[in-house]
Amino acid sequence: MAQVVTYPVDVKVVAREGLEDPSDVGWLVQIAEGRVLASLAVGTASSSDSQAVDGEAVPPANDGILDPIPTEPVGEPFRLADIRGTITELETYAVGESASVLVRILVEGAGTDDTVYDKAWIEIVAATQISFDGETFAPPTLDDLATGRQVQVIFIGPVRESYPVQAVARTVLIYR
Repeated sequence: MAQVVTYPVDVKVVAREGLEDPSDVGWLVQIAEGRVLASLAVGTASSSDSQAVDGEAVPPANDGILDPIPTEPVGEPFRLADIRGTITELETYAVGESASVLVRILVEGAGTDDTVYDKAWIEIVAATQISFDGETFAPPTLDDLATGRQVQVIFIGPVRESYPVQAVARTVLIYR
């Protein structure tokens, strides 16, 4: 979860002279009535420290308890793949017809807790990594992406939010 401060916003320019040690930094987003919307304290601030907002002393948020930046998204389920399902359609391109897309596949599956989409058109490009889910001696080829095959796909880059969505595959895992 990202905290975002949007318009309208009040930005104040502060001279560098007289600033405290930057290793003890914090910020506070507060509405005019004084309600704190968001805060972050990093460093060694103690509960006796106070910050100045518009010339008035404001006690540190969370009574001086540090609020570290989380290393993992909070409240978001673990995502193993963008989509997992069956290849139901396959579009191949003739040489010169597409500059970068080698194959386009339609994958349909039941949306689960660890996936995002239930249906997607996926473009396979030269940089897409294709692999099998188990040990195999032969590397997969585009011929292994056939209708009826079960796959798991992770996207790269933006997702075109039509229905079904359209995206470029970073990795395709083919289930045996």
